[in-house]
Amino acid sequence: MNTASLPVERGSSLSAIAWKTTLILIPFVTAGLLLWLRHVEVRALAQRTVSSYGTVPSFQLVNQDAQPFGSAQLIGKIWIADFIFTTCPGPCPMISTRMSELQKPLEKTDVHL
Repeated sequence: MNTASLPVERGSSLSAIAWKTTLILIPFVTAGLLLWLRHVEVRALAQRTVSSYGTVPSFQLVNQDAQPFGSAQLIGKIWIADFIFTTCPGPCPMISTRMSELQKPLEKTDVHL
């Protein structure tokens, strides 16, 4: 065995170990950064407030069962209203579809449509 070749082999094996360690650590560091960024984003969203667009005047309508329904039934609740014309050929069908899509994720919340 040639003693002059030992430092070269040791240096190349250390270099290989350093590269392998780096390649193994990159996914963990990336995952850690992504989790930290997610945490920061969630905290920022939790601190946001909804803008106040004013108070809706009281109203009284008739529901699909021909029963009166109005703002009095919604006092103290979070709600979203959408008024469309059933014979509207323009944007109304698209708006109704979007409201229907919005209804599913809000079913188990305190938000009423």
